[in-house]
Amino acid sequence: MTSMDVSQQTIAQALNVSVATVSRSLRNHPAISSETRARVAEAAMRLGYKVPDGRTITRGRPRRDNGRAGGQNFTSLGLAHLAVICQGGARPDSAHFVVQFRILQGMSAAARAHHATLHIEYLSDEEFNSLPAPATWPAVLREKFVSGVILLGTPRPETVAALQRVLPCICFQRSAGAMEIDTVSEDNYNSMCQLFTHLMQLGHRRIGMVDFGYRSHSYRARLGAFMQCLLEWNLPVECEDFIFPGRDDLLSEEAKAAPAAEHVIARRRAAAVTAWICQNDYQGYLLLRHLHKSGLRVPEDISLCGFDHFPPPEGLAPLTSIDGAFEAMGSAAISRLLARIKSPTMEPANILLNTNLCLGKSTGPAAVEKT
Repeated sequence: MTSMDVSQQTIAQALNVSVATVSRSLRNHPAISSETRARVAEAAMRLGYKVPDGRTITRGRPRRDNGRAGGQNFTSLGLAHLAVICQGGARPDSAHFVVQFRILQGMSAAARAHHATLHIEYLSDEEFNSLPAPATWPAVLREKFVSGVILLGTPRPETVAALQRVLPCICFQRSAGAMEIDTVSEDNYNSMCQLFTHLMQLGHRRIGMVDFGYRSHSYRARLGAFMQCLLEWNLPVECEDFIFPGRDDLLSEEAKAAPAAEHVIARRRAAAVTAWICQNDYQGYLLLRHLHKSGLRVPEDISLCGFDHFPPPEGLAPLTSIDGAFEAMGSAAISRLLARIKSPTMEPANILLNTNLCLGKSTGPAAVEKT
């Protein structure tokens, strides 16, 4: 097929969309989503589609046959193409789906406001971890169709290094081996301080933490913030007040919840640990269900907190939780990436956003032991 044979019908068939959708996308019609516009533009570039005046769309810029840039292009129209690489795919059953979806909502709104398109790629964990090798990159990165990329997941330092050599890059987590990068995240220390202040006001003086073995940098940051709060409030630091049911990936979250609940019950009886903070609400609700089955009352006998403000499963009361500014994080990531594209030599920044304490029905006054 020659470039003369490529029509809007050809692009429509390749993408399984209507010709009207292709036509509107190429005209940057606001009724067409930014993701669809990006897909159409990429397909037009790949297939060699020529607009009616003889220009070819190539790498997001229309060009004339003589190879010189001419006429209006996407850049002159103020349209920026950005990529979002999501780790793990869009799985509604995932504990992180709610957070990922809210961040993407924030990015989508910001992209519209900044007249930018978003090309969203969902990669499996294996595919995401193979990104240090450029040969494994999605076409939108490999062909340099986009001007910048946002990584939504837990990238390896070598992944960040490989991408930064080619494109401006933004992450939501900062790892020890990849410091020279812009990041946007929630302020985990401030979040933990809000939970400690709330529990201390209720009279709790022994507070533990539950972690089912998550490896992401944000969860490690929460663990570090928890330790710092224990020291600042001059509370006991005991190894047995930290629950790590194991990092065995073969075990489900549900399988890890049962021994965690047993540990909570044992520490309540042996050391009067009256409150526990879970790494996220998904863990918290699993633990809450097991505690109900055991006969331990929440919050009368023990208080339970979490992070991320997940909706409660049917039959369970809402947890006291930290609600992250996830939409604002997505918006800030878009703004920072566009600023990085415009000024590539500016110093990297670590942007921390405030969170909100949402009181549920899982925390109450510390229970007093009967003598």
